[in-house]
Amino acid sequence: MKKNGTKKNTGIPAMIVTAVLFAVLLLLTGALTTVFLATSAEVDTFDLAQVTSGRDDGDIDITGYFLPEFAGITSGGERWGISASANIVGELFRLASPAITEILTPECLAGEIDTAEWTALAEEKYSVYLRFHERTPLSALTLFTGLYSGSEPDSGVTGYASELLLLPYGESIEHKTGIMRAAVRDTDGTAHLYIKLRPDEMLTPEDLEQTVTSYRSSLGTFVFAGEDYSAASPTEPVFVTPVEFRNIIIIGDTGTLLAESDDESEKLLRVFDINPDKLLSSHTESDGTRTFVDTQGMLSIRKDGISYQSTSDGGIRLSDITGVMTDDASLHSYIGAAVVLWREIHDIGETYVGEDASLQLSGISAGEGVVKVSFAYAVDNLRIMTGIPAFTAVFENGILRSAELHTIGVLNLGTRGQSANEWWFFDTISGITPQNVTLVYRAEYASLYSLDYDADLVTAEWAAITAQPEDGRRVH
Repeated sequence: MKKNGTKKNTGIPAMIVTAVLFAVLLLLTGALTTVFLATSAEVDTFDLAQVTSGRDDGDIDITGYFLPEFAGITSGGERWGISASANIVGELFRLASPAITEILTPECLAGEIDTAEWTALAEEKYSVYLRFHERTPLSALTLFTGLYSGSEPDSGVTGYASELLLLPYGESIEHKTGIMRAAVRDTDGTAHLYIKLRPDEMLTPEDLEQTVTSYRSSLGTFVFAGEDYSAASPTEPVFVTPVEFRNIIIIGDTGTLLAESDDESEKLLRVFDINPDKLLSSHTESDGTRTFVDTQGMLSIRKDGISYQSTSDGGIRLSDITGVMTDDASLHSYIGAAVVLWREIHDIGETYVGEDASLQLSGISAGEGVVKVSFAYAVDNLRIMTGIPAFTAVFENGILRSAELHTIGVLNLGTRGQSANEWWFFDTISGITPQNVTLVYRAEYASLYSLDYDADLVTAEWAAITAQPEDGRRVH
């Protein structure tokens, strides 16, 4: 990476999860329901772009909670990519972040491009390709690229992206100067091109060549789907060499142990500003769900999760969660508040709340005064598909109104497995079993739970058996 001509130094797949854990919602009695009626007061209408200006001065580090699902580099026409390594994906994302932050602005928007133009960009000899875990607002993307690069993003950028192509610096005959180009593609196929003339942040073809050389032993070769694979996008990446991933075991219903512990239940109440000494009521259902109610809100601890709901005049102010006083809440502060809540809950019951899994931002939306932030569980940047978010926090006009946490235990067995050629990889981690693939799981261990969490006693494994279609065409 170069800035103003000066060189910068920049310092799998996954286990396949077929068990789907469904959240069981506690039905409230009529008496309790009246306590938690939603406020009828009018709220200001705002969209996501209007909550992204500015960056908090606090020390809440949210960078590790957002990474691309896949990062690929095309260098000299050869494609190298990675997905199942948070560290290396993070380094490739950091490499591209300064240029992305600079180019994704309203001033650089050159207009919409069609599929053929998008594909032509992907076929150039040098590029960075990023695929995101979920459809991502550009304002959220530039927030994180700004954090990774230490630069200030333009808060006015709008739109969404599921894929991004960044073309390195080069001389343009048309523009008669040096340019950089980037293109983003949404899930519906809509794509837009951005062009930056005389950029300050100059990602060069030489930068890409050196990066591939540095990480080649960890990268896998891939191709874009094109016409050879049935995929939602012509540039959906498809590994064509074996890919390694971490072996894990997933244990469900770990919230049961949180519900059984008076000490941990009391600590959870205090996270949500519910005073355990001044409860209006508390009770335990036949399924073990414990519910606590005070004048500010209600907390339920179920076997498979934790849910919080504020009263109409209760809730927790954003500044009380983040410790940062601000008149204008930013996207950073909303994500940061959700991260703080997650960390506090995780510190109380790490064994029951993810354990060896981490969180990746999977959704952010805003409207009518409400901001919703969602996360998914991941191991080494590969998502664990449980069918529902790992953690969701909903804010209304800067106040936490509700939160949902799905509790599972994830154990890293300390070993790595190698899959077959991963032409079915991305649909699989999206929870879709492709044709000609049989997923095998030692299901008899799924419901077991060891109080001491002795991983040596757990030998469950994931495996995939693949078969080529009779006509020879690979089905993705």
